[in-house]
Amino acid sequence: MGIHTSLETLMKGERRDPVMEIEQAVANRALILRLSGELDLKTAPSFKETVLQALGAARLHDLVVNLSAVTFVDSSGIGVLLGSYKELQRGGGQVVLVAPQPHVRTVLELAGLARLMPFVTTEAEALELVAAGRRQANA
Repeated sequence: MGIHTSLETLMKGERRDPVMEIEQAVANRALILRLSGELDLKTAPSFKETVLQALGAARLHDLVVNLSAVTFVDSSGIGVLLGSYKELQRGGGQVVLVAPQPHVRTVLELAGLARLMPFVTTEAEALELVAAGRRQANA
């Protein structure tokens, strides 16, 4: 009965589409994006657009992505994170991921992101890491 009801609901179009909210801030010449919701096929394009517009407009070279309120990530979301990493790395910048939930972190680690982007527990740690990287690049 439960499966039939779920399928019926989906067929009627009553299923809510996943939503992702993005809060932006700038600190220490880094773009901070605080995401909440699902980072997937439906929401990844708006995330990508936000990253490109914000980094381009403010001429920032580092990205801190707070994932503490992200409940799900799929290959589309991973693709946007990797694309952001590649773009920023060309200009000497970096991407730092903050506090992903355990199941999200597992997916990101299995995709190999932990080898490319540091995972930290707080935004303050991320900003320290970004500043240290900038100092090292300028030395």
